Amino acid sequence: MISQGFSWDVVWRIWLCAGLTEGLFVLLMVAWVGSGATALHGSFTEAAALRIGEIIPGGATRGKVLAARAKQTIVASFAPWKAAGTPDIEWARDMTKSADHAMGPEDRHALYELLGEMSGSRDRTLAFLHGKEPEWVSHELVERASLARDITELRSLAREKDRIRVTLLWTAVRDNEASLLWRPLGAKLLDFVGRGTAAGLLLAALIQGDDTATLMNRIAIMTVIGAAFGSLIFVAMAAHTLFRIRAARTGDGKWTAKRHAIGAAAAVPTMITLVFFLQQGVHSLLTTR
Repeated sequence: MISQGFSWDVVWRIWLCAGLTEGLFVLLMVAWVGSGATALHGSFTEAAALRIGEIIPGGATRGKVLAARAKQTIVASFAPWKAAGTPDIEWARDMTKSADHAMGPEDRHALYELLGEMSGSRDRTLAFLHGKEPEWVSHELVERASLARDITELRSLAREKDRIRVTLLWTAVRDNEASLLWRPLGAKLLDFVGRGTAAGLLLAALIQGDDTATLMNRIAIMTVIGAAFGSLIFVAMAAHTLFRIRAARTGDGKWTAKRHAIGAAAAVPTMITLVFFLQQGVHSLLTTR
């Protein structure tokens, strides 16, 4: 009864979108790190957090944030437009907290090696990325942050930093030398998706069907499933390579467990599919009563 009205076609499409999105996210994350955007963010955030500690005696505590919010609420009762925006002290507290979670040099270098191994030109990739890192880390914006006069100036520099990070990524995509590092990785993702699609098509053709409509429907479903699996295999391979690199750097053998890579690749699409399955089942159950 629950299966009546259940749209498997929608489920497969949702799973395909989730699988492809996960593969594209891995590609974008590695490109983002390799563009220098992460290195700039980490060094800027660290410099800003140190400067905040110098500008605000005792640091940006929770009590100071609550007091600033109360003041903003009172002022907004007379001037409603003042309610928009975050108080400087609250922004300073968020910046200080984000400095504790920023990606450090070890993590960035592990991702550099991941990009090198997956791009097929390890030496060239590492030479390019390690050669660029000092330029990103010691950007003039970082020095300006360490000399900022107040929180307002720091916030202005942070907005400028965000614009520069986007520019770095755009430059990395367009630059001929840098693009040679990202293109093989994107081609590998498309290769895995294509192989999965072909495997699904072959499997659908081998299964005997009743008529042409059934065959075509099965081909559509199996190719969708195959494409999603291909993307997930790419993600699993990237995760496993990263775990192995981290294990070599930290000496912790848990990073090399393949189940971590497989779990990282399959968890998100599987959860999305499961939630959608339950939603469809409950909807069918309610509508058939």
